[in-house]
Amino acid sequence: MPASTRSIAELLREFNLATKDEPYNGTDIGFIMTQLIDSLTIMVKQPSPEWNEQVIAPMGGDVEKVARAALKNLQSITSHPNLNGVQRLGRIAQAINLITIFSTHESIRDALLEQRSIKALFKAMDSLSPLPVHPLAHECASICISCACLCLSNHIFAHEGLRGIIEAFSSGILPVLMGCANLLNTEEEHYFMLLCHELPRFIIYPSVLWRVQESLETIEVPLQAGQSPASKKAWEAFEQLTLSAGGIKQVKDTGVDHGLEGCANSTCNKFYRRSELRLCAGCKTVYYCSKACQTESWKTMHRERCMRARKAGVDPIPSRDLSFVHTLAQNELFMRSKRIVSICKKHQVTKPVVQLDYTTRPFGMIIQPLASLAVEYTSDELQDYERLFETTEHGTGGIHIGIVVRYPTGLHSHMTSSMLYLKPDGNLDDGSSDNELMYDPYYNMRLVVK
Repeated sequence: MPASTRSIAELLREFNLATKDEPYNGTDIGFIMTQLIDSLTIMVKQPSPEWNEQVIAPMGGDVEKVARAALKNLQSITSHPNLNGVQRLGRIAQAINLITIFSTHESIRDALLEQRSIKALFKAMDSLSPLPVHPLAHECASICISCACLCLSNHIFAHEGLRGIIEAFSSGILPVLMGCANLLNTEEEHYFMLLCHELPRFIIYPSVLWRVQESLETIEVPLQAGQSPASKKAWEAFEQLTLSAGGIKQVKDTGVDHGLEGCANSTCNKFYRRSELRLCAGCKTVYYCSKACQTESWKTMHRERCMRARKAGVDPIPSRDLSFVHTLAQNELFMRSKRIVSICKKHQVTKPVVQLDYTTRPFGMIIQPLASLAVEYTSDELQDYERLFETTEHGTGGIHIGIVVRYPTGLHSHMTSSMLYLKPDGNLDDGSSDNELMYDPYYNMRLVVK
């Protein structure tokens, strides 16, 4: 057995004994942590049996003990009365780094989550201010913040669904992140990835949105916000998040009272508000105006599509949240319908499909012909869309747009589709240029013509 592997087991035994002492003094085992971090790095890519033998067994064979010791170590350093200056910042970064390495093992990471690791990381970040008077204080604080944000990202998005996201917002991630804004001396990648990209994607879900709104109301923009380029960027991101959350909340509060959606039965050719339609309980992706239409569609075309969706598994996003995403997409397209139709007419886009991408920030809106989706859809799915366009393009006098919505589910994303019908509204071509038509403060709009 290599010496470095044996040293891991020995160091962990010492670490385990030290964290059992009461009162625990995290400052006394700094040398153990340093060696542990250096040695555990080689374990990151090792198979589970190696972890069981060299990491978990020395801690009594219990992943909960590994998690408890790592969190106790962080909490002790964070609250230690005699540890100050940049030394304290260095120890906090070290303790967070140790948790991050432990988290590469799935069972240990889940044990950390059960013991409220997200909240412990918030407290560590919150304890960084005020900074000590030292020329390296901002640099050390930036390292702490970067380490914490990397670890937080791993924990918040450990599983599919909204559990980690909701816990993060409920525990106060926004006040903590904005409290760190003025401590940064550089644009730390992990901090801005979390603040600007990863977290804002989930405000499209009502169960997340109201928690975001509560947090936003508790944050006051300081008079000296934005002194450094990094701080300025953070507060600009905060303003954008506030604006986006406010717009989505307005849709949530007032509902959509404009566009109509077609019944998914291709022979029905009638259009209703979403609230008047019934959702297919199997795939949860299409709506019908009546039981009769649902039965007819099942026999003619929906059966295979529904079975494909069921085979993919239960969606990790709650049905109420997912239903609102459909409503939000419908509202956003209706509000931009004149521009979208003008673009389609100008560039001769037939059978237009608009992809709303809520997995990126800023959100994306791609206008394209149905034919350009051949790479992303199976032939059966394309035929489903072709039938819907064919059955709705005659006799209604309105505008039909296919909608594809991509939404985040945690580490991954899912996609759903529907059709939107808009009543005719006079001359939709106002002579605007492409730049004028494509500019949008909320969405990155693009036209794809293949």
